[in-house]
Amino acid sequence: MAGAVALVAGKRHAERRRHLIFAPGYHPGFGHDSSVGWRSVQEAEAAINQAKATVDASTLSTQASAAAAYHNAQSTQKVAESAKTALDIAQTAYDKTVLGYHNGLFPMTDVLNAQAALSQTRSAYTQALFDAGAAQETLDELVGATSTDHGINSVANMADSPSGTRSLVNPAP
Repeated sequence: MAGAVALVAGKRHAERRRHLIFAPGYHPGFGHDSSVGWRSVQEAEAAINQAKATVDASTLSTQASAAAAYHNAQSTQKVAESAKTALDIAQTAYDKTVLGYHNGLFPMTDVLNAQAALSQTRSAYTQALFDAGAAQETLDELVGATSTDHGINSVANMADSPSGTRSLVNPAP
């Protein structure tokens, strides 16, 4: 009879443990009456989730900034290429106007107008090169490249190159 009582008591104890295991606030390892330990785990999990959300938001923000900087660098490169074309045209117009003046075809005011247009175009080209270099530097800072990789030096090389159209975004080696 004592064995039967022990068996019934054992079953009751097992049932009670089973209910405790699935009870809210119970976590194995902390015991059924240790709500402080369970709250600590919940707080740590909440802090981890918060940190993950912050990392995700920062990643999206950085990707958006890098995409904007990339498109800005491409855009300013195209503007610099257009300004170089305009400079070449203004130089050609000035040269022809000077030649026409020497041959008696144009008055001196036309030469002065062509010279002023050339000066303005040269200034616009210089500004476009500066803007392209600044945009490239911004992109380089975001992706971790150095200016010696292809930033400001590429702008200088672009100004010195025969065609003046070296790519700032994807420079040639």
